[in-house]
Amino acid sequence: SAEDLDLLENRGVSNDFLAHFVRLNSISRRASTEKVMQRHIKPATAEACVPYVELAKRWVNSANQLAVGQPQFFVSHCWSDTFYALTEQLLCFTARESFNYIVYFWIDVFAVNQHKLDATTELARIPHVIQCSQALICTLNPWT
Repeated sequence: SAEDLDLLENRGVSNDFLAHFVRLNSISRRASTEKVMQRHIKPATAEACVPYVELAKRWVNSANQLAVGQPQFFVSHCWSDTFYALTEQLLCFTARESFNYIVYFWIDVFAVNQHKLDATTELARIPHVIQCSQALICTLNPWT
């Protein structure tokens, strides 16, 4: 239900949505996740003061599958790494594993309200989000 998707642990974004987000925003191969958050995610959500998943809920792919759903995977990543590499790694993972269902990833830049970042809000609930996930994905990239 819609109420369930409002729960922090249910704010996963689909692999199709990740590819769409990169195309829609013309994300550079060199832009860090931090820069993507500052240039795209935070400005897009500033007026409503909501997490990006609220905007993503309006998008569906060509197979009419929702962009936001209960995530199977919690994604741990470094904000200084490129967002493009993060997306590419997750898309390669889903292609390699040949899932027979739509895959949702819990990614903090989309799931957490970037306008309300104090320890008493959503950040404090991240351990619960990890427990609710089926698995944890850690992305690693070479040091630059």
